[in-house]
Amino acid sequence: MIKSGFLFSLVFVVLLATHLRAAEGTPQAPVFDWNGPYVGLDAGYGWANSRATEDRIPPAYNALGESWSYHPSGFSGDGHLGYNLHSAIFLIGVEADIGYLGLNKSKASPASVAFFAGDTKARTKTDFYASARGRFGLTLLERALIYATGGWIGAHTRLSVIDACNTGPCGGGLVHAASNRFRSGYVGGVGLEYAVARNWTIKTEALYFSFGSDKVSGITNVGSLQSWKIRTEGGITRAGVNYKF
Repeated sequence: MIKSGFLFSLVFVVLLATHLRAAEGTPQAPVFDWNGPYVGLDAGYGWANSRATEDRIPPAYNALGESWSYHPSGFSGDGHLGYNLHSAIFLIGVEADIGYLGLNKSKASPASVAFFAGDTKARTKTDFYASARGRFGLTLLERALIYATGGWIGAHTRLSVIDACNTGPCGGGLVHAASNRFRSGYVGGVGLEYAVARNWTIKTEALYFSFGSDKVSGITNVGSLQSWKIRTEGGITRAGVNYKF
């Protein structure tokens, strides 16, 4: 899902760049100056793959080494600022953003679904996030910039594996294993930016990110320590507008 979504976004950026190149004729306006600072806003959609895996340390909670995946997703929006240096057709720059990444999803473990009415659920939820990235691009057209970007990303992330039911069809165990902290990772992708006026540009980006794995642990109602590792990676597709000073 992650790879196919990122590939679709990448193809969209490339097709848009091709369309702009075909549409741009002999320039009539003054040459656009990419140099200098800028600020902007983005909005888009994020999606991810989270995989929860029970630590292979007996005793097992539901099944030793059990692993299952689920797909958090949600709205993404941010404000950003950056700086460009442009010479000939080459551009290098830096950009930092801060905003909201609304990934949210839970899913019951397969063993708990099979035997205990789905009472054990893993969840991934994010909210505040930030990134700091470099940019390298080519202005093959006067007003169109195609670029690669990459660097650091971090997000406030809540990870949990919770079993809050031990009555009726549920199993006899109870556990609350959770982590609530700011997690760091890496991000990279491609984008297309187009100057629509002297100080204004519009852009679209396709990004891939990974936060790696984090461990959540908790004491069960019978006194045993249980742990799971949850790995999260995903993508963000977004569009935005910049104002260049």
